[in-house]
Amino acid sequence: MTPVPAPARRGAFIAILGLAFIGAMTLTPQPQNVERVAQTPLWCLLCGDLAGMDIILNLILFVPFGLGLRLAGWPRRRVLLAAFATTFLVELTQYFFIVGRDASLSDIITNTTGGLVGMLLAERFPLALWPAPRVARWLAASAGAVWLLVQGVTAWGVGVALPQRPFWGQLAPELGQFELFRGKVIEAKLAGEPMPSARLADTPAIRTRLLAGEGIEAQAVSGPRTARLAPIVSVFDERQQEVILLGQRGTDLVFRIHTRAWSLGLRGTALSLQHALPADSGRPLTVSGHLHDGYLEATADTGSGPITRALALSPSWGWSLLLPFEDYAFGEDARLLTALWLAGLLLPAGYWTARSLPGTGSPLTGPLLLGLLVAAGLAGVAAFFRLPPVHWSEWAAAAGGAGGGWVLGRGSVR
Repeated sequence: MTPVPAPARRGAFIAILGLAFIGAMTLTPQPQNVERVAQTPLWCLLCGDLAGMDIILNLILFVPFGLGLRLAGWPRRRVLLAAFATTFLVELTQYFFIVGRDASLSDIITNTTGGLVGMLLAERFPLALWPAPRVARWLAASAGAVWLLVQGVTAWGVGVALPQRPFWGQLAPELGQFELFRGKVIEAKLAGEPMPSARLADTPAIRTRLLAGEGIEAQAVSGPRTARLAPIVSVFDERQQEVILLGQRGTDLVFRIHTRAWSLGLRGTALSLQHALPADSGRPLTVSGHLHDGYLEATADTGSGPITRALALSPSWGWSLLLPFEDYAFGEDARLLTALWLAGLLLPAGYWTARSLPGTGSPLTGPLLLGLLVAAGLAGVAAFFRLPPVHWSEWAAAAGGAGGGWVLGRGSVR
């Protein structure tokens, strides 16, 4: 019996892992989404408010599967057929058997395209790992351009842009996509004025004051701990698009405000004030949230003094725009996730920069180029979009990713 070559075995292993990941991400029930799924047409191409995020994630989902099959030696046609057959079977299963999962033509197209991308990456894998200096220069420039583009799109996306349509105030609303807040809202204010649970009288003035730094607040009596996000007070426009929200998730206070990312169909930014709300019912509380000078800020007071958290908007939050989790808000883990994202984005640029430079050149040329790239993506992009200076951890993570790639690249050419 002829032994299977090691690269083919590794490819088969990657394909099996990719297939298992596809099943885990697509075949688990989501009963909380039944109402939304019922409104999603089977033949839609841009499905729902988060269509951009769904398209990107669907592409990424099938990349490992296509990559593994091609590395395992499958011909191109079989790889594409396997990707198409797999996504078609998944969509049929979702449509007929899995509660709360939406099947659509968009998923079939984007999943199959993801398999194609994985196949093409497999074919160029050796070229990317061991490029000649000329190819490495092109790869390094491309990686740097992608990094700056991602930073720029993110910086634009985290900026607040409120809808122009009339606003509706809501006190402890019962909405299908959220859990119900089971406490009692006594009073709410929006932009410093009392907010009724009704259409708001002067939307343009409210929008102006929200953009100027005023926010939303509420006096309430606590309810029981929630499993998912439950709005305490919120504002939506007349097309049911979220404008601003204060809610409870577990014992966390969550504050959200509409950002430009939503216009691209991506996930918006949300701030979590962790363990700030009572775990039991019947306790008075005051909560508020606003955006001022580029900082999201949330405050909760349960009678023992206010707890406040402020977080500067950052161009390095690209990872958050693609999160598939409905209720995610920036907690204490946000710094770590941002650091991992930055290091991962810049490691290829560092690696290819090291491979692009001849060994006889100045040893400072590569680090200098990478330093300028990091500075442009962090300080330059933040300044251009008028965001606050980025946190020191972002500088450390970006330098670590670029530097780590540089060390790996120099080691590979010796």
